[in-house]
Amino acid sequence: MQSPENRLDFDTVIATFARPRYELMASGRVFDGEDDVRGYFARSRRVFPDRRVMCDVTNPNRSGRIFCLTRGAHSEHGVERHRLGESGADRG
Repeated sequence: MQSPENRLDFDTVIATFARPRYELMASGRVFDGEDDVRGYFARSRRVFPDRRVMCDVTNPNRSGRIFCLTRGAHSEHGVERHRLGESGADRG
């Protein structure tokens, strides 16, 4: 079964959280709250249009966090115009 995030069903993804929050381990960037997480979804799909998420939801750690692996190829246009994780990225 394909995950809601991979189907681009972001309403279903948001509905799984009491408070939506994504933390990117590599950069330390945090997207906290529904608007911030939806912005992350939009920006990440521009930069990585074929982005796929693989999560192990059967074994969350004690804090309730679920760790996921993401994969995707850069879109040259997206990388030039929208740096993933920057708050002013949608202006350009």
